[in-house]
Amino acid sequence: MTRAWQAVGLERERHLLVAREGAKPVAVAILESGPPGTNPFGLLDSVRLFALSPRARLAYPALMDGARSWFAQRFRDVFTFLAEEPGDVEAAGLHDAAPDAKPALWLIPSDLASGFLEHIHEQTAPRPHFHPQKELS
Repeated sequence: MTRAWQAVGLERERHLLVAREGAKPVAVAILESGPPGTNPFGLLDSVRLFALSPRARLAYPALMDGARSWFAQRFRDVFTFLAEEPGDVEAAGLHDAAPDAKPALWLIPSDLASGFLEHIHEQTAPRPHFHPQKELS
């Protein structure tokens, strides 16, 4: 994916963070970044968390801290957390006071993201200009 985007001069990157208990993976964060300036509302700069064990949610805060660091290293001021399951936002510790945490993030339930993008497209798509025809005399 990255090579295809780079071939046309655009930036795209994906990275996985894996939380482990000993050697056993318990949760994974999928981090993605897109090209600055073509990235409406930071939706291409996103994080998704996935449980691999019943204790996965205990690792979510550490994965989100890792995501903040990863995006900060790419000079991103914001990223979007696409919550996959009910309760993920709370488990990720996103309501904790973290005034110095950079970058900031958006929270969007993953099942609403496609509708949100459609709404943005409808609101920002170019519209044909109406020029009334004057009757020739």
